Amino acid sequence: MVPWPGTTLQSWTPITPAEQAELDALFAEVDRLEGTSCCGCGRELCGHASVIAIQMGAKDAPRCVVCLAQALELPTEDFLGRAVDFLARRDCYRTAWLRAGVREGQADPMRPACLWQAWPTAPAAHTASDRTASTPPAVVHWDLGDEGCGDLALALRCRMADVGPGGLVVIHATDPGAVQDIPAWCRLAGHALLELTPPTYRVRKKS
Repeated sequence: MVPWPGTTLQSWTPITPAEQAELDALFAEVDRLEGTSCCGCGRELCGHASVIAIQMGAKDAPRCVVCLAQALELPTEDFLGRAVDFLARRDCYRTAWLRAGVREGQADPMRPACLWQAWPTAPAAHTASDRTASTPPAVVHWDLGDEGCGDLALALRCRMADVGPGGLVVIHATDPGAVQDIPAWCRLAGHALLELTPPTYRVRKKS
């Protein structure tokens, strides 16, 4: 894996065949999304925006960073900062992000101009407050098995959409990366992680 800027070669381990397969699959998804249009505003997605769309579970209905931020009711720059923090903690996303920077010739690998200079002019999109939420049950149990990386984020995003504000969710996830992905996804989406006892995670949806 490619180390994050500021780290040393001693801080990361050689890639395994399983990790290479996961990385190849992620690269293929990024390449598929790059150049497609945002489902919300029509803006063309760059490689970096594609990585963020995948990590947010939006690979089947890709959205730009502005529309994703508005869906989470966050300022775009705040969302971008959280998204970069999220991907910096997972080798596959971090490597795909740096690969996009190399391919696009970006001078700053952490704050690529394709995102940081483009977002202020994007049109408005519908926000979470525009939707009518379902009545939250006392508790919802999800068994996500060994889903990982973008598939885990997609499952979380899709299932959470059916939970009303303040709803309590107990998640069972056995993928080794879930211990990093679920807390990071909760921080990014604004949900509260109440319990972290892998493979069980207890989450309250934001109000």
